[in-house]
Amino acid sequence: MVKDDIDAAAENGGEARCFVCCHGKAEGKLSVDVSTGSVEWRSAHGATIRVNCVDILGARLASRETTGVRAYVSSWFTSSEYGRSKGAQDVLVLSVVERRGAKSRVRDEKLVFSSADECSRCCQCIGSLLNHLNRPKSLLVFINPYGGKKRGCQVYEQEVAPVFAVAGIRTNVVVTQHSNEARDLLKDKANDLSVYDGIVVVGGDGTLAEVVLGLMLRVNAQIRPGDDIPTIELPVGLIPAGTGNIFAFETTGAVDPVTSALHIACGNQISTDAATVFSGDDLQCLAASTFSYGTFSEVVAGSERYRWLGPLRLLAVLVNVLWRIRPYRGSVTFWPAGADSGHPLDGQVCTAGCSRCSKPPLPGEAPPELETELAKAPFERLPDGSIRIHGSFTMVGSSVHATRYDR
Repeated sequence: MVKDDIDAAAENGGEARCFVCCHGKAEGKLSVDVSTGSVEWRSAHGATIRVNCVDILGARLASRETTGVRAYVSSWFTSSEYGRSKGAQDVLVLSVVERRGAKSRVRDEKLVFSSADECSRCCQCIGSLLNHLNRPKSLLVFINPYGGKKRGCQVYEQEVAPVFAVAGIRTNVVVTQHSNEARDLLKDKANDLSVYDGIVVVGGDGTLAEVVLGLMLRVNAQIRPGDDIPTIELPVGLIPAGTGNIFAFETTGAVDPVTSALHIACGNQISTDAATVFSGDDLQCLAASTFSYGTFSEVVAGSERYRWLGPLRLLAVLVNVLWRIRPYRGSVTFWPAGADSGHPLDGQVCTAGCSRCSKPPLPGEAPPELETELAKAPFERLPDGSIRIHGSFTMVGSSVHATRYDR
């Protein structure tokens, strides 16, 4: 069996299989190397092409008739033409992920074999190697058809579903019809999630926060202020189809459905933070990107009634709010970050129980620029090292997590 060959080669750290193929007008050898996790062949110009398996989305069989590949002129290849049946699947199509700046696309490499049997064995060999990667096989997909420009279903069908099909991913698609539908489905333990390797959200930042909140409530249905936020074990992916799409840009560097779908299909994962927002002891919402109080919150809340305007609704409501802008009385309490807190791009991931959260800074540890700003506002230092500012605010905003994209 091909899978047994792959497993044995992986244990020995050697090359798994070699096959004879023809790319362009030159025949040559295609090798699947387990020790390096790569596939290598010779191009039509004689150059050696090596592709790492993590960059291969999928491999499939096809015929020359369906792919448009013609019979090449070579003594070795021409002789095999006479015994070839029409429609034989003797073409291997490798779908390779190609990165173009922040965006990613799929490039198909078509390799012709001397026989359909040889082509099939090579496809099985590469497929077995891809199965050893930590990639999702089954996904639960939530589509918000009303977010952004109301193109959620279209974005999924035209740009995302084809990527998942090439990767061999099974999907269960749920098109939500009202707010918090995804949250309620996920927090209900009667719905079995063990059959899925992850959850995909086709929508905006609000839909993402709704899904994450549902998964948290599934673990702890009564989250109170001061409680540790439950860790979500099931990966959640986002396909940008909303209004702002801040989270997608912060994590991938592009607001591009195909790029996000390729990250999901290839099993790329990062850890991000989330914040809970309470009013007293009552949980109001969960923030997976940003949260704010004041003018911006009024704009977002007021724009809900104008969703038919699409992304322009925010601008329309903003003009109205700025025309009659008003201050918001309140107080803000926070712990200032010291000089040793690190930088968002230093490669160190903040985790639960980190030193910054468990050891608040001592009075006087705040950076000089913060001290200068504090001198302009009424504030007080509390015994635990935190600072409380009283007064009127136009807006109070916070980013839940630092951007993970280096641009």
